[in-house]
Amino acid sequence: VPHTVFEVTGAAAATLTVRDLRTGDELEVRGGPPTGIGAHLLGRALPDGVGLSFVGAVVAVPAGEQQHLLEVVEGGEALDVAAALASMSGS
Repeated sequence: VPHTVFEVTGAAAATLTVRDLRTGDELEVRGGPPTGIGAHLLGRALPDGVGLSFVGAVVAVPAGEQQHLLEVVEGGEALDVAAALASMSGS
């Protein structure tokens, strides 16, 4: 399952409702950082035997960078994704 950019559309105690910006799918995912509705996250949502859970790093995506980061992620190169994230954070 590839990384993608998600938009948070709902939040409960331990679950986020997110929309995958690549596919448009609405998902219920456990885990992830505390965040608000409208936030954008880069991560992977994988089956965990009960539903879906975020696995590995889940990174907040700065406003206005969603489409650019989605294009980089779709390229599939981890170093390109890391470079894009670093440039967005000013590092």
